[in-house]
Amino acid sequence: MAATPTTSASAAATTRLFLPTRRHLHKTASVPAPSRTIARRYSGGVRSLGPPRAAAGERGDGAGGTITGKGAVRIVSIVVDGSISPLKDTPWEEVMRHTANRMKWVDEGFEMLVFTDKSIGHDELRKELAQCDMLVNVAITSQETVQWLINNSEDIPNIICFQSSPTLENKLGGRYVQYTGRQDMFGKLTNIGETGGMKESAEILKAVSNAWERHNSDDIRFCLLVVVNAYIRPVDMLQNLRAKVCNYRCIASYESPHLEAFSLCVLQKNNCLDLNAEIPSKPSVPPLTMFREQMLSHELAEDLFVGWLDNLEWSWRVVAGQNPAYDQFPCQYQLFYRGKAKGSFWYEPIFQVRTLEGELVWRRRKYRVRRALIPGTFYFSVLDNGVVSKEFWTIVDVSDDFSWGLFHYHGAAQAAGLAYTGAVLVSPDGSCPDLDDPRLASALDKCGIKKWELYMVDNCSCTGAPLGTAGDAKLHYQIAPGKESDPPQQQQFALFTVQDWSCGPVEVIEKKQRARMAGLYERPSETYTKKRPRYPDAWFSKLAALTTGHHRAWDAGCGTGQASISIAEHYDSVVATDASEGQIRHAVAHPKVRYLHTPVDLSEDDLVAMVGGEGSLDLVVVATSIHWFDIPLFYAVANRVLKRPGGVLAVWGYNYEIHPFEDKLHGQLYPAIRPYMDPRTRLAMDRYRDLPFPFEPVGVGREGEPADVDIEVDMTLDDLVGFLKTGSVVTTAREKGVDLEAVTEDVMKGVEAEWGDPAVARKLVFKAFMLAGKPKVLN
Repeated sequence: MAATPTTSASAAATTRLFLPTRRHLHKTASVPAPSRTIARRYSGGVRSLGPPRAAAGERGDGAGGTITGKGAVRIVSIVVDGSISPLKDTPWEEVMRHTANRMKWVDEGFEMLVFTDKSIGHDELRKELAQCDMLVNVAITSQETVQWLINNSEDIPNIICFQSSPTLENKLGGRYVQYTGRQDMFGKLTNIGETGGMKESAEILKAVSNAWERHNSDDIRFCLLVVVNAYIRPVDMLQNLRAKVCNYRCIASYESPHLEAFSLCVLQKNNCLDLNAEIPSKPSVPPLTMFREQMLSHELAEDLFVGWLDNLEWSWRVVAGQNPAYDQFPCQYQLFYRGKAKGSFWYEPIFQVRTLEGELVWRRRKYRVRRALIPGTFYFSVLDNGVVSKEFWTIVDVSDDFSWGLFHYHGAAQAAGLAYTGAVLVSPDGSCPDLDDPRLASALDKCGIKKWELYMVDNCSCTGAPLGTAGDAKLHYQIAPGKESDPPQQQQFALFTVQDWSCGPVEVIEKKQRARMAGLYERPSETYTKKRPRYPDAWFSKLAALTTGHHRAWDAGCGTGQASISIAEHYDSVVATDASEGQIRHAVAHPKVRYLHTPVDLSEDDLVAMVGGEGSLDLVVVATSIHWFDIPLFYAVANRVLKRPGGVLAVWGYNYEIHPFEDKLHGQLYPAIRPYMDPRTRLAMDRYRDLPFPFEPVGVGREGEPADVDIEVDMTLDDLVGFLKTGSVVTTAREKGVDLEAVTEDVMKGVEAEWGDPAVARKLVFKAFMLAGKPKVLN
């Protein structure tokens, strides 16, 4: 913990610009006021963004919207058709069209049109260029396009070019900006405007350059707003950014009673910096109206916020958000609960901040929550280090099984001059839900959020969080996550929690949840072995040929031992581990195979010792289960236990691509049951193409390119039906009270029509996939 600063240090931190709870424009330079000598179309006074009497989403009459300043601002953006942005490889055209929509959230008077270079030479584009205030060129490199733009943009006062040919010159306020060859997007500004133009331009360049290089949608919009504010007309939301922003690390480092008292006096009570900010009213996001076929009430909405609290020590954990300034803080826990007083409701976020000294510290805030007019909408308020932040929250949606939620917020710290908007995607354990889930995709769309905008929260190291609620806290009133909607839990590997790789490692779930999850396969385990296809002997012969030794192997997530007994034909001994005691009980016995149940509280070091110790294994196999693992931790263990050199890790899987019935099984059945599938199974459904595999290739696929391998089996129609009915999705759905057998039977009617005699076995081919590799050489 940083030492408590003196009052003068607190004052210095505050006067740089106080920031409200966890939301800020990080590392943003000062934004200058418009220069009257170079501004175009600027007339009249500046009108402040007035406070909405109620949030737009609550009033329903369009009131409380963004106030348009005098005179429209016309912006044209031209992008290369098919060009790819750094924002998760999203096409630039999509990014800029979305930016155009988001500019409307700031001011209805901002008109931004996006064209591709295919429109070059068209009259419509010429017309728009002739009357625009700003041209934004993105990824323009074709000499023909460059020359056309030069010839048709002479009268445009502001031109900015991103990732484009240096022949295209930037222009601000009617004066060209010379490019000096530096690797920023504009180069150096050598002269612009009248007296003081150099300093002003340098400030603009710094603000825009820093924002652009962060590669997120907020900062792309910020780039355009800075230029509009400086050279066209004032932008209300930027007027308060008159000093360098001290990011929240500064506040966390100097947090103390001195800082709180100073801020309360100077900023909140006396507004000595003369700042003002109001809660934005756009985007207008409608709240959830129905939950589990019930009309949403205030009580029910509060229960959705309370979420997993009681089952777990927290209500929700933040997976990702739309505001990078909010979501950059690691390990965000949310606690919602009812207070002792009638009608009272509280929200306590708990999160980590890295101080200026580099120390990770926990911070906790306490918001008072009041119901707004419409159920599912709420007013939040908090006193954070002496400054009051007020927010308007909307429950956009929560899945019926409480596996994810999406909450949107508008907020402002009036005395700090800061307004903000954003959204948080939450889950019980911090793991990422399936972003392709239609219901979640619809919820994001209501917020005006694209998947590529989401900023993932780092949930890697979250031990020691100061959790817990007051003894008089009250929780659920009407509903709560029940047995049928337990949080995502570990299925194959007791030491590790399951996770979505893209979201980073997640915290270990409470022991009782993990134990309950480990029993997911208990009931079907008696028939599980009989209904699974047997892996070809040739696979194990090939893997054995890749290892230099054949002493000891490990089958991780072994299930009932389908792979274990085949591995034993090539190695002296096999240790086979699984989280499910039911699977272990019904595993196929073999004299060389030792089956071990991995208890939920097993440490990483204990597991390494259990399977043989450091550098003891010739082969590690994961058969059709790695997508359930906490993959980074598993890879760490595999690297410890494999021999160097000579050890090999092999993983494989299969899905519903079963020849000759791919169209019906993968094409029809998979879409029908997908809503009930655990999102982690998409790695298998996508043939492990997105599975990280940081191991040296050994000739059996490589990261991103798994090897195609076939499993030929003879099956009767009943065998195929049994295979489908004992899958994890059926078991999971059954635990949630959903019977998928009817769905399976409908699809199987089409298969039966092509099968012939159902009692006669047919040769089927499971289109499987495999990756194998050896540990990388340590430097």
